[in-house]
Amino acid sequence: MKKLMNRYCSLIKSMLMTALLSFTWSAHAASGMLNFTAGQVGILDGLSGATRYGLEYRGRPISRWAVNPVFGYARAQNGASFLYTGVQHDFWLNPQWVLSPSFGLGLFQVSDELDLGSSLEFRTGVELAYRTHHNSRLGLALFHISNGGFAGTNPGTEVLVISWSLPMAN
Repeated sequence: MKKLMNRYCSLIKSMLMTALLSFTWSAHAASGMLNFTAGQVGILDGLSGATRYGLEYRGRPISRWAVNPVFGYARAQNGASFLYTGVQHDFWLNPQWVLSPSFGLGLFQVSDELDLGSSLEFRTGVELAYRTHHNSRLGLALFHISNGGFAGTNPGTEVLVISWSLPMAN
């Protein structure tokens, strides 16, 4: 099992490096969004010191499915952190409101209070955001982070954040 986890961690590291390189390319090729988040980790677990802050780059839509590449980092006050990459898709409900489901995976650093059973974790979530007249977005997002049963224990956790996304200039 440890060999399998090492293989998955190597795969994740490669994907994160690819995402970082595509971030550099995308930032110059077209506008994306820079997303700032603040909220709570373990909203159903009653954790203390679980306030978390995050920074995420959302690239412009790619592929025929119009998915946005995502690359981000979040850190909680209790020391847990998560470096991740993934995709999201924007479903416009009207000209101002957008619903954005997402899926990703990344490397999780445990803290004394929060151990999700593995360093490889998956992240699924949804965000509801309001687009302002300056094309920034103010939203509320809910995420679930877990190892998907790849490790012996899989407690998972939920994250609730307020997000503020700013368009990047071309």
